[in-house]
Amino acid sequence: MPPAPPDPPQPSAAQPSSLYAPAPVGSSRAGAAFRLALAAAFAGVAVLLAYVIHLPPFPMCAFKLWTGLPCPGCGMTRSVLHLAHGEMIESMRFHPLGIFVGAFVVAMAFGAARSLITGRDPVWEWFENRGTPVALGFVVALIGLWLLRTFIVPDWAPDPIGPAVFSLAGR
Repeated sequence: MPPAPPDPPQPSAAQPSSLYAPAPVGSSRAGAAFRLALAAAFAGVAVLLAYVIHLPPFPMCAFKLWTGLPCPGCGMTRSVLHLAHGEMIESMRFHPLGIFVGAFVVAMAFGAARSLITGRDPVWEWFENRGTPVALGFVVALIGLWLLRTFIVPDWAPDPIGPAVFSLAGR
């Protein structure tokens, strides 16, 4: 009888299997590099849209096209673009939460850069501990603002509320 083949080497606790290793998002240096690259890409797109490409004068939102109503995030892109231009009042007019989105991206970029230098990202650690309530608060604020801007003060909506261009129910 031939000898049995040797068992494949098992990963130790110090060397986890690459199949089961988590994606580099946490406070590791790879995660910090990923977050910094993501923030840089977001900033690059914002600058590109703010200074090179102009948004078309018609709504590109599927929710708006189907229902005729602005979506909860309606005006968020334009809010961030006005923020990139330093126009705080216009940013608030298009969507008040755009300032928080911009601040979040800047904070994550600074935290990721610090993590690359020192190995510790206080912004990421703060969000690991408080991220769920912050995200829940953001969603509640997003829906609350949507209800306010759509049904109570429709003149505050960034685009006029009008009939749907397309309808799921048919015409």
